[in-house]
Amino acid sequence: MPVYFGNKSHDIMIGKDPIEKMGGNKLTYSMYGDNIPSIVNDIIDIYTNTDDVFVLKSNGDLWAVGRNQYGTLGLGHKESQYTFVKTAENVKNVQVSPACTTYLTHDNILYGTGFNSGSLGNGKTEHVTSFVKMAENVNFFIKNYTHCCYVDLEGKLYGSGSQYHGQLGTGTGNNTQITRFKDLGRSNVAKLFSAYQSSATWYIDNNGNLYGCGDNFAGVHGTGDTTNVGKFTKRASNVKDFIDDNQYHSWYITNDSDLYCCGYNTDCSQGISATTTSTKTFARRAKNVSTVLASGSYTFYIDNENKLYACGANVNGLSSSSSNVTSSFTLQAENVKTIVSKTMYIDCNNNLWARGTYNNPIYGLGERKGVLTEYTKIAENVKKVVSTTRATFYQDLTNNWYVCGKNDYGFLNNSDTSIEYLYFKPFRI
Repeated sequence: MPVYFGNKSHDIMIGKDPIEKMGGNKLTYSMYGDNIPSIVNDIIDIYTNTDDVFVLKSNGDLWAVGRNQYGTLGLGHKESQYTFVKTAENVKNVQVSPACTTYLTHDNILYGTGFNSGSLGNGKTEHVTSFVKMAENVNFFIKNYTHCCYVDLEGKLYGSGSQYHGQLGTGTGNNTQITRFKDLGRSNVAKLFSAYQSSATWYIDNNGNLYGCGDNFAGVHGTGDTTNVGKFTKRASNVKDFIDDNQYHSWYITNDSDLYCCGYNTDCSQGISATTTSTKTFARRAKNVSTVLASGSYTFYIDNENKLYACGANVNGLSSSSSNVTSSFTLQAENVKTIVSKTMYIDCNNNLWARGTYNNPIYGLGERKGVLTEYTKIAENVKKVVSTTRATFYQDLTNNWYVCGKNDYGFLNNSDTSIEYLYFKPFRI
């Protein structure tokens, strides 16, 4: 069940557990009176790109609402959609970004809509507002602003879209787009990576080798310079996971739990002195690392003992001041299972914690704006969280979903876009 921290007249003691502050009151439906809504747990997952929200249901139906810029909802137009509407069927997983939406069906067919630089693989470069078939026999994929790559069921890599920076491994400086998916001559691909704004492509093969090609902005390929890499080239071995931080950094974790990085060191985001503005070869930045969350100006990681560390700008989420910099990896919290965002995490007991300045009611604490100077528990029994600047959704351990925040573009599944949910409420379609 969700955790509500009283009614609108409650007060929260900053830095304390609100449940404890409320005298152990773990569930209050005071905002509903006696009319408690039914809860349906047929939502598998929720995806958002800040302006749109997509809901995947257990029967494979994909529902959507939002701004619909570039036709990202796949409805045949670019007008905003303020109520949830079914936009696709037989869907297995979804990738959303501000300009394009891509999904894979249970039949391993790939579809996409929105911005098109040839990345839809439909033989054209015009943007589309309805989902078009992109490829068949697809196992997994990445789709971003410039290109799309997928791995087929035999482990072969294919690509389509812009190749100017070498992101398809076809060489650099070619200003023509590939508009039909091309066999890129790589096989044995286990994992595939490319951030939304990145003009680079990375993959890990089944032997733990890391390969990359494309834009070498800030030296992110670890070659010792900033020359773009036109062909897939091995960068490391014994690699377990990789993080492409939108061309600011490249991070990888080894099977020995060592964390390596190269690229920008904006605001000490690599955990090293600010006198080093960038590094152009991979170097170890931490040991005993399990999971990483990286952005251009900050980095968080969880170690194998469930401790959360961070470095960089404004890691406590309290201000945007350039002087608020943590210059080396510093302990932020313990007993941490999942990093949700810079300001939220789920602990090993399935509690959701938050801190920082918030300008929308995204924490469900009954306030539109506020400041949490310390991590504060905001929900219990949490399995997964999807958070934006407008709203926060979470799934509990029984697979029910809850939401709080602003109803911009109908995010809260309410026809009145002016309303706000100051507390977490059941969410269903």
